[in-house]
Amino acid sequence: MKKLLLILLLLLGLAQFIRPDTSVPAHDPAQDLIAMTQPAPAVEQLLRAACYDCHSYETKYPWYDRIT
Repeated sequence: MKKLLLILLLLLGLAQFIRPDTSVPAHDPAQDLIAMTQPAPAVEQLLRAACYDCHSYETKYPWYDRIT
């Protein structure tokens, strides 16, 4: 049992060196949903608050995103 726990901890430790790709690909700002549709200010504010962080090229990753 101790051996299994040690192996598990070792694997979890090694997994920290394998990180997800967080680089932003090249993109055209003119192709942005808000730039293309020009919604009303209230709709734009709602989109930015509820959806934009994940569904744009402006994702803000929290600190715990670096933990595998």
